[in-house]
Parts: sequence; structure tokens; C-alpha cells
Amino acid sequence: MELTFAGTGSGKVSLQRYFSSFMISVPGYNLLVDAGDGASRALEESRIDFNSINSVLFSHFHPDHLNGISSLIIQMKMRKRKMPLGLYVHDNLKEKMNEFLETGYVFKERLGFELSIRGFKPGENVLLSEVLSFKAKENSHLKKYEGTFDVYKSGADKSLLVSAGFLFTSAEVRLFYTGDVADKSDLYLFRDEEPGIMISETTHVELSDLIEAVRSQKSIRRIILTHISEEEPLNAWLGQLAKSERERFILACDGMKKDIRFPF
Repeated sequence: MELTFAGTGSGKVSLQRYFSSFMISVPGYNLLVDAGDGASRALEESRIDFNSINSVLFSHFHPDHLNGISSLIIQMKMRKRKMPLGLYVHDNLKEKMNEFLETGYVFKERLGFELSIRGFKPGENVLLSEVLSFKAKENSHLKKYEGTFDVYKSGADKSLLVSAGFLFTSAEVRLFYTGDVADKSDLYLFRDEEPGIMISETTHVELSDLIEAVRSQKSIRRIILTHISEEEPLNAWLGQLAKSERERFILACDGMKKDIRFPF
């Protein structure tokens, strides 16, 4: 499994980092995870061929994770894409994704390739290829909106305020991506599955809670930090850790590639 980080910034615009987007590559399959505003430019700078992407998975619909998908699809059309493209969203958000695309005049009938919007359900194992699957669990990132913006609820049991973390599984590794979080409990979503690698955002989490989560989940041997607002405080925090612990952390940057096969 190889990771390519196209965008490692937070929701705050930066000249050094694009908004959230990274790609998981296994033999025969490329999964893009999130496609924040400006994703096409970010992917281009990371030398990722748009038309090599088999599917795109979204953790939630904040613009720094979603808003680049319309222009990316149009870029695929302009580059004469023929391979089908799947968009994976929380099952409650399939209709909203279709509305979002059509608002930008992205019409499936005019693309020249098959575009499908596929819903995932929390706890369900989704097989992407013979060697890559994922499982989603809802986290608390959007709970702050509940009870305030009822327009975002389409039914009593079908809230549109959904955000997820993911466990990606291949023959080589189990990878936990936190997505954006709000509570330290979100750092333990897949504790029982014993992931070996963790990709954690750093903007909405206390660093003390992050180190506690890593220390208590013994299976996690490497932690990649992304969704970065301010780099200096992160470097200062890492500098305070013991060398043996500090070496487990990697501060992601745009364009970074990592082969995470054991013993990464």
C-alpha cells in the first residue's frame, strides 16, 4: 500500500498546503480520500494522473474535503476519461452529492464515462478490489450543529450531519484515518480492530489527547499527521517527545509519498 498526500492543510487557506486529499494505491486500484477545494491543482502538483483514480471516498461534506470534486470530474472529462468512477459517500448523503454535482452543471450524461454515487453504511465492510476494503464509523465532528440547523435533517433517522473515520484494510496493513474529529473518543473508533498505521488530523484535536490515544493503542506503530493549520506548534510538540516516541510520528506535507508495507 502506498500513500500520496496531495493536500495536507486544514480548512484555513495556506500558500504552503492544499486542502485535504490523499490517495491510497494498491496493485490495480487507486482510491482518493477526500477532494477539498483545489484538489485538481493539488493532484497535478503531486503528479497524480486524474484518470488513474478508480474512486473517491468522502469523510464529510465540509468544503475543504468536498468542494474540489466537481472540477476534478470536469478535468477527467477534458482528458477523455473512459474508465468508470465511483464516489463513495455516507448512505444518507447520496442525494445531496448528486444535487451538489448538478449545481455545478456536472451532468452524468455528458461526461463520456460512467459516474456512480455509492452509499456506505457505518460498520459495513466495503470491498473496493481484491486487495483493498474499508469500513466507516461515524464520529462527532458535526455534532455541534445538531438541534440548531434542522434544515440539515431529512428525517428522524436520517441525519445529514454525518462525518466518518475509516479503517482501510489490505493484505499488508490496517490503516486508520480519523477524518476530522471533535472529541478524543474519535481517536479510538477502531481500537478493537488493532490498526497498524494511523493518519490523524491535527486541527480539531488536543495533542495531549492524541499522544494518549497512540500510547494506549499498542498496535499503532506509525502516526502520520495531516490537516495541519500551524506547523511550528506541531514541531515544538514533537520535539518534546522522547526520541523513541518521536520517531513514530511523520508530519505530512503536500506531495509526500509513503510505502506503508510492514515494517514501515
